[in-house]
Amino acid sequence: MTNRRLPDELQTILALNEDRITKAKRIAEAIREAGAYRWVGIYDVNVRPGTVSNIAWSGPNAPAYPVFPITKALTSRAITARKTLMWVM
Repeated sequence: MTNRRLPDELQTILALNEDRITKAKRIAEAIREAGAYRWVGIYDVNVRPGTVSNIAWSGPNAPAYPVFPITKALTSRAITARKTLMWVM
């Protein structure tokens, strides 16, 4: 899939009659494929307890920290800025 087709692919996934976790997994896979990324994760931000939880990923391994405080690392910057951040190694 090309990056140009990704928005259409994501719309198709969102319209499927599947549970939220299955859709999140499909979205992570579509993004990973479109960008040729090594790993893509989809996260839930829960402000009340102050945690971030990985709900789906696409890549060779599960996340090292599936649940972590909202105030930690690069993710805290994304949450504070209310923007998507990409970290490229």
